[in-house]
Amino acid sequence: ETVAEPAAIARNCIQVVLFAVFAAFAGEIVSYKMIFRTSGYERLSASVDKTTRRIDKKKEDKKKESAGKESVGTAEKNKAKQKKIDRIEKRLGSAEKDLAFIKMRVQLVSTALNALALGWAYHQYSGIVVARLPFSFPLAAAITHRSLPGNDWTECSLLFLYMLCSVAVKQSLQRILSLPTAITTTMDPFTMWANADQIK
Repeated sequence: ETVAEPAAIARNCIQVVLFAVFAAFAGEIVSYKMIFRTSGYERLSASVDKTTRRIDKKKEDKKKESAGKESVGTAEKNKAKQKKIDRIEKRLGSAEKDLAFIKMRVQLVSTALNALALGWAYHQYSGIVVARLPFSFPLAAAITHRSLPGNDWTECSLLFLYMLCSVAVKQSLQRILSLPTAITTTMDPFTMWANADQIK
């Protein structure tokens, strides 16, 4: 059994981390420039926010009026206000669907970019130790020791290191760029793991 040299492991680790950072940065910039910074998305997002605030205000006003003395006139006003609220909520629902479609498109683009980056890295570092873990956990070997020969469970494969770097870097970039957090553009670890099965 060949033992990986510490210097080689350190070199591989640095290369994988740098590549993961670059891939994550490129994916988020693509999403930021091509979708989140477009006038269409900004206009739609502003419309949803404005309509949501408008509905909340009307509901609050209606609640205050209902708390007062009830009368026939008040009941009629509340009924009219509720109909108006219903109409606004219907428009809001349509705008939210359009916004969700845009975010879904972002998710598809990001997933495709991640799959390409992971596929290239997987072929380059398959069977190569890229880091050494400070612990031995055989139960997690399917991720941490994936594609590596031998049974030294402290040896770390590409998939585990790339997964950690990608998730950490993308979450930070999303906060820096103020991207929506309702739908993440990061390929989650389980998706990465599943896609690795298809990369041969």
